[in-house]
Amino acid sequence: METIIVIVVGYFLYKVFSGNKNGKKEEPVLTVSVHVDNSGWEEAKKQKANSLKSLKKSFKPAPDNETALTDTFSTLAAFHENHGHPLSEIEDSVKSLNLPDDLTKLEAVLKKEINRFYKQRDNLKSKAIAIHLSYEHARLQLQNPEHEWKSFAGLQKLQSNWKAEEYFNGLLTMMIAFKNTFPNSSNAEKLTSDIERMFELWNSQNIARENFEAQVKAYNTAQTASDKHFIILSIIEYLDRRYKFNPSYKDELISWCLKDIDLYEDFLKSFHDHELFTTEQQMNFYDNPGLKEKKLEAISFDWVKKLKNYMVPRLNSYDVLSAIYEADGNSKQVQWLENIGAHIGYTDDVSVEQSEEKEVFDHKTITREIEISKSGQKGKLAFLDSKGEACSTESAFKDHAEQQGWHVMRAEVSFWQAMFCLTFWDEVFEGMGALHKGRIFHMIFLGEKTFILTGNKKSIAVMNRLGRLIFLTS
Repeated sequence: METIIVIVVGYFLYKVFSGNKNGKKEEPVLTVSVHVDNSGWEEAKKQKANSLKSLKKSFKPAPDNETALTDTFSTLAAFHENHGHPLSEIEDSVKSLNLPDDLTKLEAVLKKEINRFYKQRDNLKSKAIAIHLSYEHARLQLQNPEHEWKSFAGLQKLQSNWKAEEYFNGLLTMMIAFKNTFPNSSNAEKLTSDIERMFELWNSQNIARENFEAQVKAYNTAQTASDKHFIILSIIEYLDRRYKFNPSYKDELISWCLKDIDLYEDFLKSFHDHELFTTEQQMNFYDNPGLKEKKLEAISFDWVKKLKNYMVPRLNSYDVLSAIYEADGNSKQVQWLENIGAHIGYTDDVSVEQSEEKEVFDHKTITREIEISKSGQKGKLAFLDSKGEACSTESAFKDHAEQQGWHVMRAEVSFWQAMFCLTFWDEVFEGMGALHKGRIFHMIFLGEKTFILTGNKKSIAVMNRLGRLIFLTS
């Protein structure tokens, strides 16, 4: 942790007669010296660099591609197990796709199927199939190095989903095999930088795990609800990251969230202690920490909620647990959690006896589909307007609506920026002297521009920067 030491040396020197030729008193002289102690930060940086160096040194790349594929296959099997599906089950699903034998056709179909299954990755089995197909795509390329491959789509998908401690070894084994097999590829330079980045990420996660283990030990010795809450915050942050890449961490993550929920009321009482106790009482607590905890225990939480400045800070455990229960479709636990949130004032009030199903919003009631001819081009000009000219998606809909008799104005984000600036006009120009808003005489939409206003030169400069508006001086 950085330590900042500030040394202030001040002295007053007055020359009344001799030593002051002008007969005037000299102004006081104040000398300030600032010393910043970065030793703690530098030491941590040095330790991180050393651990990264050791990690790279200990890593043993595969001697050939077949060994690399074998090593990576074990990582693939672990990935499937962590996602709740055994390797044999996923292999059967892949076999049922009846992939073609032709090299070119197989590569194209693999890329297509990877995208199809990965779009449904909220379903863990679909995600596992997509990653299995990504491995097959990478294997196809390594076993056929003579072919001119345009992209490493399978490898890139593995990179995105194997950024976790238990997968790094297999992932880097595969990446280094690609680097050695395709040294002249257009992707070689990017692959080299990606390998370096993955080693750094692996090293950072190792350090994070050590910190996590230290926090777990600290929790076991923590005395107050406040200390336990803040320790749990860091624990949940670590486990939530791990859970995103390895669903097997789900139960452990939920367990820590529930521990934090049990502390909510006691933590919030401690959080508002500056309003509950006088300054004199707070000073006495420094000499007798246990006294503060006894005082807090005697205070009713309902009374704390009535404090004028009562508030609830962000509760990460609540948000994480809510997301998990909603994803699982566990309405009973969602209701239980919402009642807790309402009780402590973290969410809006929810009736405990609420039994009716929530009204499901149907987006189809306010949307409609239209058919627009395609131009055959890729990118932004994928459609044709009523004149047969290639145009973007937005322009196609604008043209379609205008054909139906609508008057369409496109503003995008600049409109809201403009409205913000106009709403807070006085605050924006506070202290800049008298300004004249002028008058709004036109509202002309020009692509991403919003409209034209009057104003003086100073307001033009400020508003153009903040609101991206076009101004004319009056």
